[in-house]
Amino acid sequence: MKKMSFVLIMIFICAGCSKRIILKEARINQPGLFSYSKNMESNYFIDKNITYSFEKIWETETHGSFLNSSIVIYDKYLFAADLSGRLYCFDDVTGKEIGVEKFKGEMSISPVIEKNQIIFAVNEYKEHFFTLHFFNFIKGEYNESIEMDGSAVNEMIKLSDGVIILSSRGELTKLDYNGKLNWRYKSPAACLSDPFYAGGKIYFSDTNGYIHVIDAGSGKEDLIINLGGSFESGPVIKDKLLCIGNSSGEIILFDLAANETLWVFESKGKIATSPIFHDRIIIATNLSGRVMALSIVTGDVLWEFNANGLLNAKPLAFKNIVIIPDLNKGVYFINIESGELLNKIQFSGRIRHSPAYYNGKLYLSYDRGIIESYKINELNND
Repeated sequence: MKKMSFVLIMIFICAGCSKRIILKEARINQPGLFSYSKNMESNYFIDKNITYSFEKIWETETHGSFLNSSIVIYDKYLFAADLSGRLYCFDDVTGKEIGVEKFKGEMSISPVIEKNQIIFAVNEYKEHFFTLHFFNFIKGEYNESIEMDGSAVNEMIKLSDGVIILSSRGELTKLDYNGKLNWRYKSPAACLSDPFYAGGKIYFSDTNGYIHVIDAGSGKEDLIINLGGSFESGPVIKDKLLCIGNSSGEIILFDLAANETLWVFESKGKIATSPIFHDRIIIATNLSGRVMALSIVTGDVLWEFNANGLLNAKPLAFKNIVIIPDLNKGVYFINIESGELLNKIQFSGRIRHSPAYYNGKLYLSYDRGIIESYKINELNND
């Protein structure tokens, strides 16, 4: 009996063991999806036409669930962080787990990849700080681990010379890829939305209704814009135009060059995720399940779609289709021109992760830590 108990204990111990992330065969300077958004300027837009039919490639699972972050990719490796305090590495071809880094706490935001290094934040368990780790995934070594005040709930920005992170307490920090502090800027209010990079400036909103504009090189304040209300949505920038949604449901278009508000649209629902600039229109969602396409020029509604759900994860827009994740277990494929529903995937869990696209594959994730990979075809992009 004692022998049987010992064997069972060993089985349970081994079942709970996972390999650490050591990618000795990883090659240097390979392509990938290195941060939460497609490119350095945070535009969650893919300049391609795609089909709305797809084929499932694989499904894999993490130990915990996700918040409104997403996956990142380096070469043939996919990385995902979950709320159980684990950073996972999967084979992007098969979905098979390769390794895990475990911590006490939770990981609420996406990692950032720079060459052979992955940078990720852990909100420490029962503490008022988080730790930013700089991890060499080829050697399996930590180059640096830095404690920072507040929580890491806002997505990081990857720049060519360093990483930007905005804490929940409104502390905006830039570090180089050796973990050395470049500068730090403190907002007087809490910040619960993602910062945005454009034209050498960092833009971020706070819960007191202000937009802060910070020089990315020096960390010095360039401009503060008082739009009123409270923001849990981050700003987006295109051609000197700033668009943002507030907690009262207003979508605001602000002209940075003229320093004036061009229009305000009442969406009739709290806005928790950033709008998307798409050619001549702005696509926005709210927590009442409303998807809106607004004219950039006038702010008029060109079309709208009612998901009858709760939309708090960032959509992914292509030239012809926008993919909308719904906390109410659905993902919608909507025609950009007309607002017509083209397809819908219904899942068994709530959709918290934002969709990701890389190299002809779409990645969707939902509660219980499930990640699915789909083959999706591109159309003629002329």
